[in-house]
Amino acid sequence: MASVALAAGAAGAFALYRGLKSHSLDSMSTDARLHAKMSSAAYEEPDERSNTIDDYILLSRYSNKRLAMYVSDSQKRIIVAIRGTTNLWPEFNNPMAGASIAADANICCLPITHIMQRFHWIIAEMQGVIDFASKRGYRISITGHSLGGMLAMSYFVRDTSGYFVGGHVFNAGGGMREAFRLITFGTTEPEIQLRSRLVTHHHIYGDPISVVFSRGNLRIYQPKNPLCMSPLKRHAIDQFL
Repeated sequence: MASVALAAGAAGAFALYRGLKSHSLDSMSTDARLHAKMSSAAYEEPDERSNTIDDYILLSRYSNKRLAMYVSDSQKRIIVAIRGTTNLWPEFNNPMAGASIAADANICCLPITHIMQRFHWIIAEMQGVIDFASKRGYRISITGHSLGGMLAMSYFVRDTSGYFVGGHVFNAGGGMREAFRLITFGTTEPEIQLRSRLVTHHHIYGDPISVVFSRGNLRIYQPKNPLCMSPLKRHAIDQFL
């Protein structure tokens, strides 16, 4: 009975993946894994983050609780990681939540007003990143997980500076469609599609939290443990590390 209940609870999430090709996490590119590490670092407290990730150095001056900025002089590239939510609803731990979560295309883990406020903070904070890049002629890549991924995608779509060249986001969601629609208001759908294709959206098969946010160049993977039915564990950034 327990196995039948678990299967029924996750059916709503898995049904949305029918016909979509999934890949092994081993096939992720080195650059995608680098971005995943930085998305993970963004969740840490600013004074607890690693000072180096591969050949990238943390720039504390431009980093805070909402984002982490790393730079590589050899690559002439900056990677900005936007932090996602840290307190998802407790019921996401319940495998039975899969169907109800996946059924609501506009589900939000946070109030829209809070998401919009965070986005406006990011706009202000990104100006320092752009100034840093412009003085050195560096390009900027963007990343984030969950809500951080949705905000990263939204910012990239709206950016007009010319310094942001792409990025990788992971199980982007949290704010979902309604927040994305509000943030990108005024940008035409063809423009959104063209810009979002420059960002790869790495997505774990069966994650009901981000399944309804399919912007970006979507790439789907099987989870580390295919038998894991917990929506929260499938959603976690640890899947990509």
